[in-house]
Amino acid sequence: MEMQEREPLTSAEIWQKYQRGVEWHQKKSIFTRADRCHRFYEGDQWSDSEGSIGTDLPTYNFLAPTVDYKTAMIAQNSMTINYSPSAAGSQEELAACRGMNAFARKTWEKQKMDTVLWEAVKEACIAGDAFLYFYDDRLRCQLLGTDKVFLGDEQQADVQKQPYIIVYERRLVDDVREDARKNGLDELEVMDIVSDSEQQQTARYKDEVKGRDSEKCSCLLYMTLRGGALEFCRSTRTVVYQPEQRVDGLNRYPVAQYTWKRQSGMARGNGEIWWMIPNQIELNKNLLRRLESIKCTAFPKPVYVDGLVANPENLSTVGTPVKVKDGGTVQRVQDVFTYLQPAGISGDAKAMQDELLENTRNLANAGDSVMGNINPEQASGTAIVAVKDAQAVPLNQQKDAARQFAEDIALIWYDMTRVYSTEGLKTDDGLVTPEELEATEPEVRVDVSDGNPYSRYARDQALQAALTAGYITFEEFVQSLDEDSAAPKQKFAEILKQRKAQQTEAAGQEGPGDGEQTAGEEQGAEVQNGML
Repeated sequence: MEMQEREPLTSAEIWQKYQRGVEWHQKKSIFTRADRCHRFYEGDQWSDSEGSIGTDLPTYNFLAPTVDYKTAMIAQNSMTINYSPSAAGSQEELAACRGMNAFARKTWEKQKMDTVLWEAVKEACIAGDAFLYFYDDRLRCQLLGTDKVFLGDEQQADVQKQPYIIVYERRLVDDVREDARKNGLDELEVMDIVSDSEQQQTARYKDEVKGRDSEKCSCLLYMTLRGGALEFCRSTRTVVYQPEQRVDGLNRYPVAQYTWKRQSGMARGNGEIWWMIPNQIELNKNLLRRLESIKCTAFPKPVYVDGLVANPENLSTVGTPVKVKDGGTVQRVQDVFTYLQPAGISGDAKAMQDELLENTRNLANAGDSVMGNINPEQASGTAIVAVKDAQAVPLNQQKDAARQFAEDIALIWYDMTRVYSTEGLKTDDGLVTPEELEATEPEVRVDVSDGNPYSRYARDQALQAALTAGYITFEEFVQSLDEDSAAPKQKFAEILKQRKAQQTEAAGQEGPGDGEQTAGEEQGAEVQNGML
């Protein structure tokens, strides 16, 4: 059945779809939530508080360490992509999977995906969602926040089942006009690309950077899957500056989504910060109240009779005597000048503040008992890892989501590689032909290795115990150490290399008679060898 032809979308149609997405984002407070969560994480916690006085206000930011800790618990693990044939694969499929495995390892390192994954997890932990958009045949990617992506069906949790996806960005008008000229638009259409004030109703865009002679405009990347191909175009509010293009063979959107905590019946998630913001605000306000109270009541205040103190301007100067005017009526100096002693401060405010902080962090599974210090000198590596694993149990859902996120990335890589490698895929293991790539429908598995220092410490301890017990040799011990081991593997390897060189040199310096045996000794050796 042939695919029905349709007219390319106009800029007005794309803008209308985008506006529907904006209305949904506003209804669910996606813009304000993402903006507020980022500001509170970064420490800007007083700008939208009612009744705030001044600018240099105290802040006790417990949100940032909570996010950093949970991000580290998820993203510190190393991930390795493994492609395998979906069934009993042929030689061609096996060759394609081997080549893709080598390609994936190299690409993961080249694109610094460990860092990208770390940033994606942190973004999702803060705002609820993170999107990775792979935009060219080199598999380079761009991290997008949840407020930059508009989905055709906001109730569909699978991003690959979306009817369309729109990516929003702000670009300089001059740059967009230059792209339009490269894409063959006439000058009248090019000049229709003008700046606008569309800023997604978020404060983070109020002070956007402007060009020397140009302001910015809203640009939309529209993507849809249709008839076994990816169709996409780019437009502003009035002009499609990159006409619709079709990439045959792309069966997946080049977009992967990582969600921290899925909301029921929605394609978006919740992060760690949003529900803790009211407690963070109250903590800061209570801290401010305590500081103001201390300023007013915790220190002695001088009190004097007006007209009887000669130098009142020096009362706050250390070491300056107080001159009293005596008209014959002053019996005691205390009648003219004294200090009011500070009043006692109730400990209820501090107790409430500590309780609020402790309970909030404990409910977020990020209290001192979880994030607390562990002395590795007083506990074995295995014991530390066991404690860490027990504390990380509530994050298993996020760990599984991160593994699925990496698998989605791997499937996107395979899909794009299969389409764009028209001359085959060159890897360290050889050449994978286009026919081999096309004939393979691989399954993807992501292997996760714990990368925290305590796990490395436990592995080193196990190897050290085996060496001490005599189960392995020193050479085997060095070979078994990981590259990121706490033990100096490279130093040990250099020692072994020097020993081997010394042994070789010593063997070369032996005299000719050193290795000779008598006939009887040779015969005895043969008998001995035969007995063995």
